[in-house]
Amino acid sequence: MTPKMPKAATPICPKCGYDQSGIIDSWTDRCPVEGRCAECGLDFAWADVLDPSRVDLPWYIEHARSKREMMRRTIPTLWMLLIPNRYWKRVGVESRIQMRVLLAWCVVLNAVLYLVTSAVHLFAMFELGRYWATPIATLQQNKMVAHWQFFAQTDMKYWSKEVLGSLLYPFIDVNGLGGELSEAWLGFSFIAIGVPLMWLVILSVVPTTRRLARLRIKHVFRATVVSIGFAFLGIQILRSADAIGLLEGLWVGSCNMKGSINTVSVTLGLLMVVWVYWFWISAIRVGWQVRPSWLLILLGSIATLLGGPMIGGLIGVAFEAMAQLIELLAY
Repeated sequence: MTPKMPKAATPICPKCGYDQSGIIDSWTDRCPVEGRCAECGLDFAWADVLDPSRVDLPWYIEHARSKREMMRRTIPTLWMLLIPNRYWKRVGVESRIQMRVLLAWCVVLNAVLYLVTSAVHLFAMFELGRYWATPIATLQQNKMVAHWQFFAQTDMKYWSKEVLGSLLYPFIDVNGLGGELSEAWLGFSFIAIGVPLMWLVILSVVPTTRRLARLRIKHVFRATVVSIGFAFLGIQILRSADAIGLLEGLWVGSCNMKGSINTVSVTLGLLMVVWVYWFWISAIRVGWQVRPSWLLILLGSIATLLGGPMIGGLIGVAFEAMAQLIELLAY
């Protein structure tokens, strides 16, 4: 008697999506524990194919069943993502893909952190304005008095400009504090966003690389969303570092508005680009188990090195144009 497959299960290869129904129909007197895809050669457990939820990860955001679970799993997920090899060793092709959950998490997390980093920048602008507007004698006598005097002298027009400037910075420099360092790390950040989009094109559109990967498009979309989401998180960190650089310049008494932390920001931006390449190479070799992988990695790396900065530049121009439009509508 042929074993009955659960109705909710879809008998496809976790990696390439090849239909395994024919193999299942050939079972007669017993059900094998292990299987191999005739299309891509992936070795898998039949239990994982028939019930993908059995390999759900208890720490991974994509497998959360409630908003509370999403919040609780955020830190463990980010911790795993810091080292791509570690992440992909656990999030393989067998792991269920929940794109709605993943997209919602990336958007909400980045939106919250964007508001937080904007608040940090707003505080830096307040400190900078107070420093230049308050007499030196008052600054030396009582800092609380200096803060209150400056706060009392400002009006809604001042605060509306500062709030808008903090929200748009550094995509547009409302407060006139931008510099070459800020532009440099922002450029690295957009490259870190452009590279995953280039990998998406390479692995989902180009016939040669698609044949080499033999991979379901869902896996590529998952990697694209995760890497872009993580790159946006890097932008939030760099925005905070830029604001802290302003505070550092004031608090050490040098009045250096850029501050030495901006140099660290450029380094972090470069490391972000390195992380993106590490993430995708780990996905190909560890997570998706593409064999052989060297040719796909070579072709993809060359294409992304050429196309990633171009796509990142276009994204940067789009962000700047959107920020200018918002500023124009606001004033």
